[in-house]
Amino acid sequence: MDAGSERTLVTGASGFIGRHVALEMGARGPVVGAALAHPDFSTGALPPRFEAARLDLADPAAIETLLDKTRPSRIVHLGAMSSQVECERDPARAEAVNVGGTAALATWAGRRGAGFFFFSTDLVFDGRRGGYREEDAPHPLSVYGRTKARAEEAARRAHPGAVVARVALAYGPTLGARESHSDWIVRTLRKGESITLFTDETRAPVAALDVARAVGLLLERGFAGTIHLAGPSALSRHAFGLEVARAYGLDAGLIRPASRVGQVPERQRDGSLVSSRATQLLGASFFRTPDDGLRQAALAARKS
Repeated sequence: MDAGSERTLVTGASGFIGRHVALEMGARGPVVGAALAHPDFSTGALPPRFEAARLDLADPAAIETLLDKTRPSRIVHLGAMSSQVECERDPARAEAVNVGGTAALATWAGRRGAGFFFFSTDLVFDGRRGGYREEDAPHPLSVYGRTKARAEEAARRAHPGAVVARVALAYGPTLGARESHSDWIVRTLRKGESITLFTDETRAPVAALDVARAVGLLLERGFAGTIHLAGPSALSRHAFGLEVARAYGLDAGLIRPASRVGQVPERQRDGSLVSSRATQLLGASFFRTPDDGLRQAALAARKS
């Protein structure tokens, strides 16, 4: 099978990053975009050779059926129960979706010799020091973080060639129904409404476009192992909001500072990732700074 005919299954393809990844992989061949509900694909950009599929990641039989029907050459697994609040309320379903679903997908891919690229999160770390590298041991604070850490191990056990990519807070243009964090800030400020953002929760924001490009290139080059996909700057959520306001020429005075202390579930203080492995493979300037990435997004929005 030549590279142009390879089919990619993208789970969570209706999500913010998932839509970017689906479009990136669509430049390489047909894409099956799986999500819990089809209406999530009713708006926004889609690849030219795209098939929508409904998939409940808590249902192993449904996963097996979809995979046997579509027979993808590679699976990019972004689907998850990602709301920290919902995971705390229903840890059993979080375990079934995030761990069980990942294990089922990775097991099928391992048996069939298909590529497997799993999206994990910076929330597998406790955030007590920041600057986390791939070799640092996870120590999650939340149910969501714990299920994603167990999912990482499930992917590695089931598929020795799996990619486990821990991804930071992503920003950029909304391509489908799921609004990006940065676009939510823009939309709220344009209405003249105030927002509250934490000054003491730090992450390494990354452009979704850069994440999607990294997925395509890492799969193309046959990378296997754990890798961090994060921007080069560690910023608090409040500082990131100010960057968004500056890039789009909006009133930064509407952004109010707040503290994460007392939040439930407990939140990281500094969960910033270091992407040294990715930059060695992809280039030192591959991941844009928030200033650069947001200015480019704002410029593209004005032209559209």
